[in-house]
Amino acid sequence: MDSQKKDPLYKSFGYAFEGIGTCIKKERNMKIHCAAAILVVIAGVILKISSLEWCICLTLFGLIMALELVNTAVDLQRLQKIQQQVRF
Repeated sequence: MDSQKKDPLYKSFGYAFEGIGTCIKKERNMKIHCAAAILVVIAGVILKISSLEWCICLTLFGLIMALELVNTAVDLQRLQKIQQQVRF
């Protein structure tokens, strides 16, 4: 079996939130998505949308943010491969 001890669960969540924070700080598209989400929330409060509509909005916010994080990870992986090829 694996002889290395895994980090506690709270550290894993800490790493995940650190990655999300870094993505929000450094990625232009993620900033745009966050701004759009804030505007939709403000519009939802003003328009008094229903609970179902809030659930739909929150689900879509989560999906969009998750896909943006995946896109960022794929882009970084491609960039690393290109940098490795240039070195050799």
